[in-house]
Amino acid sequence: MSTHLEPLAKTALGDAFDKLSEPVRRHYGLRCGAQDSITLKGVMKVHYPNRAWLLIMGARLLGGLVHKRGKQVAVTVRNETRSNHNGLFWHRTFVFPDKTVIFTSRMEHLADNEIVEFVGFGLGIRLRLSERDGALVFNSNGYLWRLGFLKLHLPDWLMLGTAEIIESPDGEGGVNLDFSIVHPWWGKTYDYSGQFSV
Repeated sequence: MSTHLEPLAKTALGDAFDKLSEPVRRHYGLRCGAQDSITLKGVMKVHYPNRAWLLIMGARLLGGLVHKRGKQVAVTVRNETRSNHNGLFWHRTFVFPDKTVIFTSRMEHLADNEIVEFVGFGLGIRLRLSERDGALVFNSNGYLWRLGFLKLHLPDWLMLGTAEIIESPDGEGGVNLDFSIVHPWWGKTYDYSGQFSV
């Protein structure tokens, strides 16, 4: 049984966690090792250029990202922590007019201010956390692929590129989410953004 009992973001940020805005802190306040959950509801835009289609489909086959594009997409995000695990679990439901897409992942602490977000087949994106004017900022630091006892570290450019995620207060008790990936050769390969009530 886990005894961590501290939010994942607080483990990575330390005292800077207390500088996060209240709605962002509430979203990331679930204590790892405790049985808890929080649900956010919002509307998002999902976009990527045609030139990135093959990369996006590859990511989707590995369990990452959302492969459909749209505006005003209704999204529900459920985060949970579990008593037997020191991770933060994500379950995202995107409701498009013709299809519902599920995107799940699991975040774990790596070291210092770095976490890893795992999708399918042991593939994870390494993310450095920081606080910026009350917002929580994630910046990618390559990928980690766990294959049994083997760990492969892959650079950002080998996949979709460098990711930045910013979750900031919207001034009304909710949060704004901005996520983009930029490749050094192909430019912006993916982005989604939206507003959520916590």
